[in-house]
Amino acid sequence: MKYLVDVVNLNSDASCLSSSRWLEILRGEENSYLYNWLNLYANSGKKVVLGLTGACIADMVRFNPETVSLINSRPDIFELVLRPFSHDISLLRSKEGFLKNYMLGKASVEKEFNNVSNYFLPPEFMLTNEQIKILSGCGVEGTFINPSRFKKEVEKRIPKYPYFINGLFNSKLKCISFTGNL
Repeated sequence: MKYLVDVVNLNSDASCLSSSRWLEILRGEENSYLYNWLNLYANSGKKVVLGLTGACIADMVRFNPETVSLINSRPDIFELVLRPFSHDISLLRSKEGFLKNYMLGKASVEKEFNNVSNYFLPPEFMLTNEQIKILSGCGVEGTFINPSRFKKEVEKRIPKYPYFINGLFNSKLKCISFTGNL
């Protein structure tokens, strides 16, 4: 095995958190729950890949900019992946809606953070063929897929190791398959 990666997808706008709980997690500047949680990674030297939706980033910038500063001050620990602006069910998005949500999310993460990879972490690890084509056309290098989120006949065909999808815009898109939930 070449890499073992800790990926944390933080999407408070669609998780089980209430708005009041999310804002409570952000309160307190360097004493906030979020800052202290991120600081655990930094202090222990444990690398982590963060998947923050644009909505989460906007909240962090507004209510706890110290977390953004911490992440940016430790590129040796924190790497960010591309996410949509709002967490939704990608399978229900129109082509235009998916692209807009992707572009707003990409703009958010690239505006606020320095160490951003060109990999996309979709909501629920699900994408349609059309959305994979859109991502490839936008220059995204890879995405994450959870086979268990698909129908059984599709799940069986998804490799359990990283693989490339060829033929989209004459380029390659690397897919990383996860089993189980992160």
